[in-house]
Amino acid sequence: MHEPRMAAEALAGWAHDLGKPLAVIAIHGRRLAKEDGLTGETLALARAIVALSDDALGVVDRLMESARPKQARKNQWNFLDSTLACVIAAVQRLHPDCRLRLDGTIPSLQVRGWREIVSVLVNLSDNAIRASENHQSVLIRSRCLNDQLRIDVVDQGHGMSEAVKERAFNPYFSTQQSGRVTGLGLAQCRRLLERRGGEIRLESKEAIGTCASVILPGHCFRKRPRA
Repeated sequence: MHEPRMAAEALAGWAHDLGKPLAVIAIHGRRLAKEDGLTGETLALARAIVALSDDALGVVDRLMESARPKQARKNQWNFLDSTLACVIAAVQRLHPDCRLRLDGTIPSLQVRGWREIVSVLVNLSDNAIRASENHQSVLIRSRCLNDQLRIDVVDQGHGMSEAVKERAFNPYFSTQQSGRVTGLGLAQCRRLLERRGGEIRLESKEAIGTCASVILPGHCFRKRPRA
């Protein structure tokens, strides 16, 4: 029967729609909690907004996970080289003439939740290409450091000022003037990674370029050489 599948799809859709405003609330709550001069009840309320919205986002994530087909839930692990190949293929569909390539040796390991990692890296690569001239290459590098997996997306584009970098993770913020722009991408990417104990770091200098780094903790990957 199709009823269970339709119910799961409806649940996933509701959870996705609910997650969007919750993500905005959580991000603005964090900004408010970091404001200088907040004390007493106002600071406590800001922290409560962050805690409650994070709890609600956790429920949304569990709803999305429960709505996935069982087979998809089983296949959470994938080799890193295959995962990065998916990123390259997806970005090349978006930008057929782009010069996106892998740089250096890819560690022999598997990553958990690889579909979400692909989504994050596609978003970062898309941003990097849009910030670059047509002839400039965008590189994806990966390495293990201190029980962490670090994946860098490096461009030689126009870079970001300190003011822009501070706002880069704000919902609906974008420097793009046209095209497919929502400004929510980096905010959603950071939330996906933070739910797994990871993070995104940005290093950027104007007229030099940007390095966007995905940092994953040890429980998100395992050494598993190919047979």
